[in-house]
Formats: sequence, C-alpha cells, structure tokens
Amino acid sequence: MPGPLSGWRVAVTRPHDQAERTAAALRDLGADARVLPLLAVQWCRGPELLAAARAASELDAVICTSANAVRALVAALAEVAAAPPRCCLAVGPATAAAAQAAGWPVQHWPEVATAAALAECVAQGRAGKLERVLYVHGQLAGSALSERLRAAGLDVRAVCGYQTLESAADAAAWQSLLAGAPRLAIALYSPSAVRSLQRQCRLWLSSARPVYVCVGPTTTASAEAAGLWPVYTAAAPSDAAVAALLAGLPRPGGCLSQTE
Repeated sequence: MPGPLSGWRVAVTRPHDQAERTAAALRDLGADARVLPLLAVQWCRGPELLAAARAASELDAVICTSANAVRALVAALAEVAAAPPRCCLAVGPATAAAAQAAGWPVQHWPEVATAAALAECVAQGRAGKLERVLYVHGQLAGSALSERLRAAGLDVRAVCGYQTLESAADAAAWQSLLAGAPRLAIALYSPSAVRSLQRQCRLWLSSARPVYVCVGPTTTASAEAAGLWPVYTAAAPSDAAVAALLAGLPRPGGCLSQTE
C-alpha cells in the first residue's frame, strides 16, 4: 500500500550524518528521499571550548540553540573528562532530545523556536534565577543572545563549538533529482543551506518547480528573502513535522500560492 508521501521526491540538504536519518524516515513513508548535503559540520577543539567544558558544571546552566551545539559540548566534555552541566536550556525539540540523550537535565519551552526567543525567556526569569551561563554556538551565530542576557545582568561565557562549512553539490545527483519528478521538494534546515543552494544550484533549479520545505522561522525568512517560492514552514524542527507538511501539500496543479 502506498505511503502518505508516495510520489514525492525529496532532497534532504542537511549535513550527511543527519541527512541519512531524515531520508530513511521519509522513505519509510513512501518518499523517494535523496541525501544531497549542502553543508558539513566541523567540531571545534580549541583551548577556549575545552576550558569552558571543564567549567561547565560550575555554572548555573548551558545554553544550546542547536543539537550540533550539544554534540560539540558532549565531545569536549569527554575529551577533558569533565562533569556534565547542571542544566541545559534548549531551543527546539531536537536540541532538547540531544541534551536528554547526553543525560543532562533540560529546560525546553515548545513555543521558544529561536535564540532571540530563548534569550527573552531567560531574561524574564522563566528559567529560574540564573547568574552564570555558558552559551555554546556555531561560528555563524550573532551576539544578540549574549548581549540580551548580559543586559539582564547575567554573566555569559560564549564559546564557538562548531563550524558550518559548505559542501560541494554533486552535479550528477542534483540533475538526477530534477529529472522527471512531478512532486519535488527541497528540505532546507538553515539560512546557510539556503545560501549554499542559491550559490551552487540556482541554474539547475531554474527549470524545475520544487516546493521548499523550511525548518525554522529563520530558514523560512532566508528562503523568502532569496526569492524561493513556494516556501512552507514545518510546524516543528523534526522529521515527523517535515513529513506531515509534505503529506498535506496539494498535488501538482493544486494551489501553491501561500507560504504556510
């Protein structure tokens, strides 16, 4: 019996080790899911991160806005044989799940989907009384979260845990993806992926009519600013939410005129 995603061909553009899991979940639901990473993650191993890992258990909490930040700190803790943090303040269910899998106590609010929203939540005291926190981020993160928390009186130690690097797009694989696909979707997981898609795949996509499934509001904003259309936003940053969104989209020829 065909699955709910039967007939969909989906490009999963997240880093390879994460894309395989997502593609497998979509295939289980009937999609022809292809792993076409546009980015790769490289962990930092500098003295600043290792020193922060040694001190993590002495601070009130660690702040992670992505699962990659959790993985980076887990690796650093293991390298220096340090105790885990007292608590992780997480953005999104994937980040919370990664922290829970590491055995850390977690605070996570379902409605908090961005770093800015988490900063506001913490500044308003919803995480309890905090004085010193560690913020582990990627190299592309801005300073807004740290600045907001410092303005609220917190001592914030911010360290880079990973770098996001562009992966060379496989021309043959992308051309195969685009050949004869009546229901084509491209899943995008970060603004960096949007930028990479535009730089590397713009010409290949010019004659195709994919829908763009974005994970997270910042990714959606980046896709819309880049002129991608139609753009839809998954209800949550999870494989299940991406699948549910695709299952609910119109068939070819239906109305695709509105960003969800």
